[in-house]
Amino acid sequence: MELFLYNHKVQELLNTDTYLVVNKNPTLMIERQLNNMLRNWHKKNFILDNELFSLRSSGSNLPKTYRLLKIQKMVFRLGSCVLHKYSLISHS
Repeated sequence: MELFLYNHKVQELLNTDTYLVVNKNPTLMIERQLNNMLRNWHKKNFILDNELFSLRSSGSNLPKTYRLLKIQKMVFRLGSCVLHKYSLISHS
């Protein structure tokens, strides 16, 4: 598949309402809220020390999306992959 055609198909997919451009990384605020909630649960003895330390979050990044070219029976399709810190999820 030519690079121009590939880029055109990717742009068509990105111009839908499926994806959103994020200008500011919201993970810092979400992590702060999560860690505050976990600290409060720990103070109220809802969770133990080891649970608090295993559930705390820090340094997370937003998942990144990219396109992979799939070739099936000489028909070119683009499959979406979302890369996350702990898993790779593929959708076609």
